[in-house]
Amino acid sequence: MLIHWIVDGVAVDDSGAPLASLATNRYRAILPAQGLGARGHKVKLIPMELWVAPDFDKLGKGDPDVVVIGKLLPRLQGDAGRYERLGASVIAAIERVRKKGARAFADINDDFFSDEKRGGYLRALVAAVDGVIAGSSAMTQAVRRYCDTPSSVVGDPLGSPRGEPVAFSQADGGLRRALGSLLPKLLPRPRLRLVWYGNAPNWPNMKAWMDRLAGLRKEQPLMIRVVSLPGIGIENFAADFNARFAPAATMEFMPWEAESVWELVAECHIVLIPSDLKDSSKSVKTANRLTDALQCGRFVVASPVPAYMEYQDSAWLGEDLTEGIRWAVGHPDEVLERIRRGQEQVARNCSVEAVAAAWEGAFMRLPAGEHGRSAAAPETAPINTQPALAVEVAQKPVRLNLGCGDKVLEGYVNVDVAPSRRGLRPDVLCDLHDLSVFAGGSADEILAVHVVEHFWRWEVLDILREWARVLKPGGKMILECPNLISACQALLSDPENASAGDTRGQRSMWVFYGDPAWQDPLMTHRWAYTPNSLASLMREAGLVDVRQEPAQFKLREPRDMRIVGIKPSSDGSG
Repeated sequence: MLIHWIVDGVAVDDSGAPLASLATNRYRAILPAQGLGARGHKVKLIPMELWVAPDFDKLGKGDPDVVVIGKLLPRLQGDAGRYERLGASVIAAIERVRKKGARAFADINDDFFSDEKRGGYLRALVAAVDGVIAGSSAMTQAVRRYCDTPSSVVGDPLGSPRGEPVAFSQADGGLRRALGSLLPKLLPRPRLRLVWYGNAPNWPNMKAWMDRLAGLRKEQPLMIRVVSLPGIGIENFAADFNARFAPAATMEFMPWEAESVWELVAECHIVLIPSDLKDSSKSVKTANRLTDALQCGRFVVASPVPAYMEYQDSAWLGEDLTEGIRWAVGHPDEVLERIRRGQEQVARNCSVEAVAAAWEGAFMRLPAGEHGRSAAAPETAPINTQPALAVEVAQKPVRLNLGCGDKVLEGYVNVDVAPSRRGLRPDVLCDLHDLSVFAGGSADEILAVHVVEHFWRWEVLDILREWARVLKPGGKMILECPNLISACQALLSDPENASAGDTRGQRSMWVFYGDPAWQDPLMTHRWAYTPNSLASLMREAGLVDVRQEPAQFKLREPRDMRIVGIKPSSDGSG
């Protein structure tokens, strides 16, 4: 494919190579473009103002197969009217390239749709393109409030070098106990080194925690390194902080430099990533700061924003950062194990190669629309065709495994909203409320094992109707889930053991609420069904010949049940 990547705030040379960049452009354009180039595609980074110029077509850039619209930066170079002016030109240019046969994609990573100054452009943008690429599942949900444009999730690649895992520990603990009161003079306590790095909009989240972090100084001497751009008041804040809390707690401001930031991180023990969980613009953020820190070999203590939850077994996620720091100081061996686990996870999910493959899959997944044409595969490298493309072109039966989690099945297109479960990744990442990435009447079978119980009762009928839309006439829908009748019987037969939160409640309480060991809201149960109540819902969703069959997954019968229905043919016959 020939891909034109439209960027703002990136200078490029005559060959299209970037000369300078912001972090958003490194993660969302430059690194993915390099990865796609390695896969055999030809990618040109084009400055946005050059692309929208009336004479752009005369520059000999060629007619692209795909155009990616990157982030339009607000008030670049102090021009207050630039955002609105350039945004209007971008919308017009999208229509121009689509008429010439290119498919246009918008890369959306900020939820500013309701913002007075930026919202108008963003709403027009997602409505004008053929597809939306978002950095997180939460971002796709925000986009869906404003348009029904097909969307895909593609995370950020790693931008940091791999480092050896390091955990803070007080190796002299035994000697400390022996020396008692003489210790402060003879053997000073080691200093815990914390680091936060980020841009100006994220600094208030860290600033709000500084006094509480200083409170840890009575337990543990610490140094907090803040890495950001100068000129936003951090220098003065650091001077005041040190005047109040030094020497037990000190703060050091370091100017951000892309070439040295990872060296600064490597000199510390713990990376802090606080977020304002009430701010919707933060809830859609990507995971790059967390994944880069793990890649560097450093432990992460962070707020539990949605994009981070995939890494909850590799970091510490919670609302109280001081609690996470205390845990890390007290569990150095487990910290090292979590870092190693995280490094393996990000190597699988976030390498430039893996992210480039995900971008490629998103491009290939979208069928050609009114103006678009099918993308051509590169001649120099094989296309890693994503299963969703098979919905359009495959001759063999198409079977979807919806809500696959860690149950990735051979011979199925495995679909889930979570980027991974226990290290296993779905083939297609999308919200199961909306299967618009799949054409109507394209699937021979839909399988959903222990999925329907995770939806609210008031939404499940619309969800089943959406799944039925994707089925071919005569296609089969198979739903397996816990059997409410069996669970009630198990609870009443042995209330004491069956009400336990551990595996003793697997046939009772887990049916009602889900396995608490996941510690994940997505894994909780929101409704329970009997064979008759679920069969009735499937009939209401338009399926016929609905029947119960023996369960084949999980604990099987009698704890679980399997209900099967058929989508009727167009003439109404089953």
